[in-house]
Amino acid sequence: MSGARPPAVGEALPPLALPPLSRATLALYAGGSGDHIPLHIDSDFARDAGHPDVFMHGMLGAAWLARLLTQWAPQEGLRELAVRFQAIAWPGEALTATGEVEAVDAAG
Repeated sequence: MSGARPPAVGEALPPLALPPLSRATLALYAGGSGDHIPLHIDSDFARDAGHPDVFMHGMLGAAWLARLLTQWAPQEGLRELAVRFQAIAWPGEALTATGEVEAVDAAG
């Protein structure tokens, strides 16, 4: 975002392309966040629960969305982040975070 002008409704944020999701990333996130739910790190447990394999923590995706925002605008400008989990991300998938300005708070 340019520091000279406010964002415009409909403005697209520069996409954040991420490397393919790895099991190492899942393990590191589990360790760093304290979220050791076995669905995300134990293939046998995930399969026993009916999934084909482990899958990404939802909050890891939320963290990447926050990164998308803070690479576009100063961190101190981020007041709220609401997410809705809609799909599962599997190891090996390359993810790209995108966003668009939906509203502008004139009060700042």
